[in-house]
Amino acid sequence: MNFRLAPQTIITLSSMFMLCVIVAATIIATRQPWLGLNFTTTDNAQGIRVHQVNAKGPAAGLIKPGDTVYHLIGTIPLRLQNSDITEEPDAVTHYPEYNQFFEKQTQLHQALGEGKLELILNNQLLTLNPYSARPLSDLPILFWFQIACASIIFIAGMSVYAYRREETVTKYYALTGFGLLVTIIPAAIYSTRELALNGELFYTLSLLNQLGTYIFAGPFVAILWEYPSRIHRFPMGPLLISFFLGLWLINALQLVDSIDLTMRYPILAGLVLNLSFAVIQWRRAKHDPVTRAILKWFLLAWLTGTTLFVGFNITPLILGYEPILSQSLGWGVLLTVYLGIAL
Repeated sequence: MNFRLAPQTIITLSSMFMLCVIVAATIIATRQPWLGLNFTTTDNAQGIRVHQVNAKGPAAGLIKPGDTVYHLIGTIPLRLQNSDITEEPDAVTHYPEYNQFFEKQTQLHQALGEGKLELILNNQLLTLNPYSARPLSDLPILFWFQIACASIIFIAGMSVYAYRREETVTKYYALTGFGLLVTIIPAAIYSTRELALNGELFYTLSLLNQLGTYIFAGPFVAILWEYPSRIHRFPMGPLLISFFLGLWLINALQLVDSIDLTMRYPILAGLVLNLSFAVIQWRRAKHDPVTRAILKWFLLAWLTGTTLFVGFNITPLILGYEPILSQSLGWGVLLTVYLGIAL
């Protein structure tokens, strides 16, 4: 007897799974020490600037927007700098910098959790008692935006798969959606942190974020090998998926020194390969106007968003510049891809 779930059942189970992920992410984000402050970078390497002060937080009435916090003193004094509030820890080029970031995060998190904390700001010493948890209401809109992007992308992928399970291309499409779910949810937690997370937790979230990127990359390239018709019977999809998962293992074990070499260059190469497959598919369909019409819409939706994301976020990092578009907002670009393809 061949057991087969109904499409509605698959979508319902996927939605329930997504709800569990959202609850887990929210719990992790709120079970952190809280100062009631929102920080932004300064114009130099010294200190971090207070952008907003929560009226119900422990810093209310003591610190005001525009103040610069230079040191955080728990068991040991810790100098604060712009890199402490970076959105994405793997934006650096080399692993020693990457690992040092998590060590510093552990020190900051321990200091915040000690109950009594001293801050040096504007040439004065201030004592605060951080709260043990962050209120749900303090989670910023950017946290929920990323959660929404991950949810819609994942459900879109599973919905297309649910109704067309017999096609290899829909399996790859669903897998890319799952990959972006694994990428975005950890990023939503750590990119919207107040100041620090436990270094081990943060490192785990970062590895998950990277794993999701690799899970996405393989089937993303393989889709245009299969759609609208298979270019060749060679098993390109399994090979690409295995290749990118192998790269993640090399990256996680830090077997080479350069993050560019294990992550950003392969992603850029994958995009170039995908564009090559698109050209091949377009030429193959030159005598089939119906297929060309379908392919035109598919390529517009599939390649435009991903090319913009790579061009605005990944390529500047390779060249040694800050991303033109922050990763958090970049998920919105990829969201348009999935809505277009689902339609």
